[in-house]
Amino acid sequence: MNRNKHYLDPLLRPASIAVVGASERPDSVGRQTMENLLTGQYSGRLYAVNPGYSSILGVACFPDLASLPETVEHVVLAVGDARIEAALDDTIAHGAAAATMMSSLALEDDSPPLLRDRVAAKVDTSGLIICGANGMGFYNLADGVWVCGFDTRENHVRGGNVTLISHSGSGMAGIVDCEERIDFNLAISTGQELSVTMDQYMDYALEQAETRVIGLFMEAARNPEGMIAAFRKASDKGIPMVVLKVGRTELSTRPAVSH
Repeated sequence: MNRNKHYLDPLLRPASIAVVGASERPDSVGRQTMENLLTGQYSGRLYAVNPGYSSILGVACFPDLASLPETVEHVVLAVGDARIEAALDDTIAHGAAAATMMSSLALEDDSPPLLRDRVAAKVDTSGLIICGANGMGFYNLADGVWVCGFDTRENHVRGGNVTLISHSGSGMAGIVDCEERIDFNLAISTGQELSVTMDQYMDYALEQAETRVIGLFMEAARNPEGMIAAFRKASDKGIPMVVLKVGRTELSTRPAVSH
């Protein structure tokens, strides 16, 4: 399908992907990320990165990003909090344009500046386009780019017309995986929004011809002016928005703090 160029293409529709922390270990994020990309029939160039393997699920595996035969557009950081900062440094040095980060960015024995602040500063300085952190990634079902480290239902189909954008990863999964009557073109767990905010994902979705409705599982508006502009764009295009706003009570605010 021919599509207009968008500045989030390297993140949501990359020509090449490397999965750092790819693994054969059952039930690991690295294994599930590889399985999802293969199940979604990702059509770009896919590489696994892990010094412990020569191949993973039939995909060539390299010891590090520097060993790849090309500079990839998108790096999936399927590693834990103890390794995420070094993996981010490697990603920036590699020259990737985008990355997905599912780590929570919390270390038990951390000291100021905390890991989350250190990572945010590096992302801001580098200009890297990030999905996350502390999210579940995304499913670009329209283009077969399933960048998620968790299991999902098997009956996804291409040709859906519903976009779901959720601050909460469990909020995304709870809707995408439990409501099989809805066919999605795009579902995103935005997490902490280190560099890409909900309104920017909305803008991307509004530029996709198949999008007919957008649903938001919303905890906060980090860019209020951008949200207003996105809502106006949706109105101008005649695309309805369904918004579930959470975090209004003390109890519901607690889980939202992590994002």
